[in-house]
Amino acid sequence: MKRAIEIIQERIDSLSFFEGNFQEWMDHTIMLLSKLFGDSHESLNQLKKIIENLDVEYMLDSIASDLYRQDEYNELKERVIQLFKVCINELEIVESTRTDSGEPSVIDVNRFKTILLEKVPECDPVIIDFITEASKCIYYANSLLAATFMIGAASEKAILLLIEKFAENIQNVRNQEKFRNRVNNRMISIKYDEFIKSYSGCKNKPTDPILSQDLNIIIGNTFQFCRITRNQVGHPNIVPEPNQDIVVANLGHIVVYIERIYGLMKHFEENGVVL
Repeated sequence: MKRAIEIIQERIDSLSFFEGNFQEWMDHTIMLLSKLFGDSHESLNQLKKIIENLDVEYMLDSIASDLYRQDEYNELKERVIQLFKVCINELEIVESTRTDSGEPSVIDVNRFKTILLEKVPECDPVIIDFITEASKCIYYANSLLAATFMIGAASEKAILLLIEKFAENIQNVRNQEKFRNRVNNRMISIKYDEFIKSYSGCKNKPTDPILSQDLNIIIGNTFQFCRITRNQVGHPNIVPEPNQDIVVANLGHIVVYIERIYGLMKHFEENGVVL
């Protein structure tokens, strides 16, 4: 795990000075991350999604050599570096739950809860309970299907809190009423879609680079991934066979995801929502 962190940091360092074919660099990076995370891990899915979007937006094979587009190139590199830092954060969280032998520590099964509370002291107790249950499912019973369901439940609770915080801080009463009418008594996926539509028109979005960076990729894709995998487990046609390393890594990822959600909630509460 430590070597994986070192490899990703090496990719960040190399990107800072890279001036070649960015598409080739990204392809090589995805291959490395596939070996580290597994093909189905959410960080890799996010990176692939970013590349699909960025290739259309930036024309990756030529941007580095275009002298007139260096500001765009620097912006592109910063977006990718931010995602890599999320990957490192996940790996550090997972690493902290292992013993010196590299095996998960059953005694320290509450480590994910501890880390989450360190990052988000005000975290909702329902989310904490789901994260704790997911840890127990993994480390006490190797019940990966149950852990996957718990991670999905924690994700959904966080999104519901985000949407409610957004709604209650919409400053114009009529706009607030319209938004609530669109999300009340709706499925979670529809609630989220309506939130994204309204947020896209928000006139006072956060300027902090971490909060403003690729909202629908960092938060949106994680939410959709957790929702889909939870539904696969809860309403199975074919029972999936999750891999323990991937489930543990996704548990680490959900901590970062919840931290980002609470950062947005704090912004809405402190600055209001102007639509």
